Amino acid sequence: MTSALRRSAIALGAFLVLVLPLGCQGPNHPAAARAVTHAPTWNSVDLPGQYSNARSAVYDPARNSLWIMSRETGHFATDPMFVTLNRLNVADRSLAKTPFNQPADGYDTGSMAIDSHGAIWMGWGQTLARYDPDSQTTQSWKLPQYSGLARLYSGDGRMMALTIDSSGEIWVVASMVSGLFGFNPVTGMWDRTVNLPFVPNFFTKLGAPRAGTITINGAPLKGGAVDINSEPVFAIVTTGSDAVRMLPAHVFNYVVIGSDEIVYSDVARNIARLSLVDGQSTVVVSKAPLDGNPSPDFTTDGQGHLWFALLAYRSIGVASLDLTNGSITQFPFPYIKYPGRTPPATPSPLNMPCPGLTGHCIDSNALFDPGVQAIALDKLGNVWVVTSVPSTTIVEDHFPISPVVELQPID
Repeated sequence: MTSALRRSAIALGAFLVLVLPLGCQGPNHPAAARAVTHAPTWNSVDLPGQYSNARSAVYDPARNSLWIMSRETGHFATDPMFVTLNRLNVADRSLAKTPFNQPADGYDTGSMAIDSHGAIWMGWGQTLARYDPDSQTTQSWKLPQYSGLARLYSGDGRMMALTIDSSGEIWVVASMVSGLFGFNPVTGMWDRTVNLPFVPNFFTKLGAPRAGTITINGAPLKGGAVDINSEPVFAIVTTGSDAVRMLPAHVFNYVVIGSDEIVYSDVARNIARLSLVDGQSTVVVSKAPLDGNPSPDFTTDGQGHLWFALLAYRSIGVASLDLTNGSITQFPFPYIKYPGRTPPATPSPLNMPCPGLTGHCIDSNALFDPGVQAIALDKLGNVWVVTSVPSTTIVEDHFPISPVVELQPID
């Protein structure tokens, strides 16, 4: 099976995920009625030679650069996979490939963070890596052994999230491993393990809102296994005492804002604010038009707006949520014609309502989902969106959008 065929299968999967909500929500869905759509200015950036694959990204304000980690493969499906790191200069949109290159088994998207010294920390599979942009050198360490495993699937034990606290400690979690691990970059040793009463899963995020505190969400356990009938859980870890305090919120995706609050979404796509002090939640908007559940990492702009990947009626792109009044501004990708409404002279499939998961609802006006992998804001307020689509240099694959797109501010 060639890479082109494999990518076509991946694209079809994303296509179907997008089509069903679009066909069944309709323009009268609450998310469509609530939103304001703007005509944005988009700029394209290619990742030459890269096939469609998983990516992660982090913005580096000191260097005004976007670091993009990608899982890459060769032309054929049997070719080995590896992780690469590219530096995108935000000022002129130029791209530089770094010498970073690590084996990449599995289908992770990877985790990234930048420490106070400007080093790039990355997690993939069971490896933690540090890349120094100044010396262009890489160090790597394997995850520690831990006895509290609850193995259910083949991907267990793979790194799911990474964050850096104010002391410089690197904190990571692995899928289905009921522990939070701390790595000391000075000694090069794993020196902390915090036992968790739940397990990290594919949606888990880590945050470091203030000194001595780590936030984490995950999947609850029942009888030593994941409780598939329960919603996600959320906890605050005090690193000085290893104490784990559970809060009464079902956090599926979140981002830290300030030192005492997070903004999160639940499985029903409601977005709320959660106080880390008293555990009280306040809903900002219900049934938000999130692309993916959970969607890619949330991003805030420091001006009271939450940015997220958008999926609404005939719209795919990014959107910003005003955390004060709950209004949503949509920015559909530029290839979408008639965003938010049915094109003229388009008949409904079989002229009947669209029942769930039925093939006849997939019509020729369905939209392509490029698979948003990461969203980052630069210091000028430009929004950088990293997708999973292949490079424009891959001649056997043709997609209506580039691997990276930039949304410039709207005046």
